[in-house]
Amino acid sequence: MRNVPGWISAAVTRRDGLAIQHTFGSSHEANALCAMAAAIVGSARSTGEELRQGAFNYSVVQYRDGLLLVMEAGPEAILACLLKRSANLGLALLKVTQVAKRIEERLEEI
Repeated sequence: MRNVPGWISAAVTRRDGLAIQHTFGSSHEANALCAMAAAIVGSARSTGEELRQGAFNYSVVQYRDGLLLVMEAGPEAILACLLKRSANLGLALLKVTQVAKRIEERLEEI
């Protein structure tokens, strides 16, 4: 992810919001992001099911100063990436999809 222009930081979390790994300088920031990413995915999945829209794919939250990209990384994990507002979202989605797949494969090995 570090090669994506505009990348700031990322975290992998369990579905319950507990951090697995992160690149934040502060555990407090990482823990907050992990908890919120789990809540975002949980809400989006429930909404999709209730409205019969199919499985959750990814979520992008746009802020004044940045973007938050959240994607499932298999049945056990979530990948959350913080990006600058100027980041190329298409490139970021491509890379996040690849990284999420690798995370899923690694967790299956464990």
